[in-house]
Amino acid sequence: MSVPEWDDSYRIGLPVFDNEHKELMGRIGSVFRAVEAGEATDEVVMLIDDLLDRFVRHIAWEERWMERLTTPAGVEHRNLHKSGHRELISRTALLRERYAQGGDGRAGLEDLAFLLTLSELIQLDYEMVGLLRREGYLSGEDAGIVLPPEQHRSREPAFDSRSRPEPEGPSAPKPGTA
Repeated sequence: MSVPEWDDSYRIGLPVFDNEHKELMGRIGSVFRAVEAGEATDEVVMLIDDLLDRFVRHIAWEERWMERLTTPAGVEHRNLHKSGHRELISRTALLRERYAQGGDGRAGLEDLAFLLTLSELIQLDYEMVGLLRREGYLSGEDAGIVLPPEQHRSREPAFDSRSRPEPEGPSAPKPGTA
């Protein structure tokens, strides 16, 4: 089993998204290395719990961006992308249970790395960024989006004041309006 590593071919061209994906790949790599080193089951499960928590927070952040998509293509993309997110969470939870019960989840771990990188999810993020740009929500290289440092990150994602209002905000666009 080889440890998955970040590769610049995974970049979608928006640094904040790319940095998030790179961090997630690093966390998957940490689980791989713990398994390869023969770490105790509890340690592997703790790393998977950390990974699962990070996936959930990342997905919530992405889905808040996707809620802004209002064109038919954007809505279709959002539904497909959310389905991929549910699959990622489901597979990660299943992997956790396999390890928690003392099983060998190596194949599931490789599948998880593939799902995040080489298959749909990063490609879907690339498409999401394109749709957000076409609908006028992103421009330029970083669009003023920031994520706070990990130690200060709450359960809710944060946005830089230079970016558009958060979807839940009083001045946020409502679905079906632009």
